[in-house]
Amino acid sequence: MRGIKNPNVDIKTDGNDIIVTDGKTEYFRKPKTKQTVAIAHDIYFAEKYMDLEE
Repeated sequence: MRGIKNPNVDIKTDGNDIIVTDGKTEYFRKPKTKQTVAIAHDIYFAEKYMDLEE
């Protein structure tokens, strides 16, 4: 089961960049490609959700 760690994290685009941010901190910003979109999704889920020990 997962809990919410940071509910404000979002994935956005800025021009040709893909950004993972929570409004205060940019966790990731790179030119948008298939690979960087996949990386951004991984970072998004890592920052948004926390693993709960079972």
